[in-house]
Amino acid sequence: ILPPEFGIVCTHPMFGPESGKHSWSKLPFVYEKVRLSDKGDQKAKCHQFLSIFEQEGCRMVEMSCAEHDRLAAGSQFITHTIGRWATFGGNP
Repeated sequence: ILPPEFGIVCTHPMFGPESGKHSWSKLPFVYEKVRLSDKGDQKAKCHQFLSIFEQEGCRMVEMSCAEHDRLAAGSQFITHTIGRWATFGGNP
């Protein structure tokens, strides 16, 4: 367990090596600033980190982890179900 003074930023680039191999332009980068201290430079470091992806052209999407998981679960279910059906000819 992290100490309470540690900052937490959850991130998920919503693309993989194939879709992002030529450019990250307009590809979604989901993040949530879960816990950042007003003391010190956590907020500045977070901004600096996120700006790497923004400067590469990512579409920055601030979203809670719970909302991300809900949306990802729905799309992953469909993707994997269709993939298994295609692979096994309707006999998963």
